[in-house]
Amino acid sequence: MDGGTKLDLKYRLSFGGPTIAQTRLGQVVNTFVGRDVIDASSMAGQYRFIVDFTGAHLDQLKADAPLAAAISSHEGTTILEHQLERVDATGFWRLSILAQAAADTLLALRSSLNIDGRQLTEVWSYELEANNPLRRNE
Repeated sequence: MDGGTKLDLKYRLSFGGPTIAQTRLGQVVNTFVGRDVIDASSMAGQYRFIVDFTGAHLDQLKADAPLAAAISSHEGTTILEHQLERVDATGFWRLSILAQAAADTLLALRSSLNIDGRQLTEVWSYELEANNPLRRNE
């Protein structure tokens, strides 16, 4: 196919319900993304990711359980801080990540929750492209 040639495609995309994976792992139920704007000048290019996990073995854990987040990032993404806590009102385990990437690079993160190296949740993955409207005016 030569450059500039028009190509028309037809396809169907289907999604299943939340239980389609039939896994015994906890699942991500919410993801929130935004800028930390407390001190906008020093926080330029920094984004807060809030991820809620629930289900399976997570629901049986107490707030003081030794649950840990395994977080990795794409080259060029820096994880500045993170914290994990149980939200009593919902029973969710909430992971908060503050991350940063250069204005012209992909900001990409992955995480799962574990105890003693044993994975208890599915892997959450998020990519925030450099040209995303949220990243304007960095």
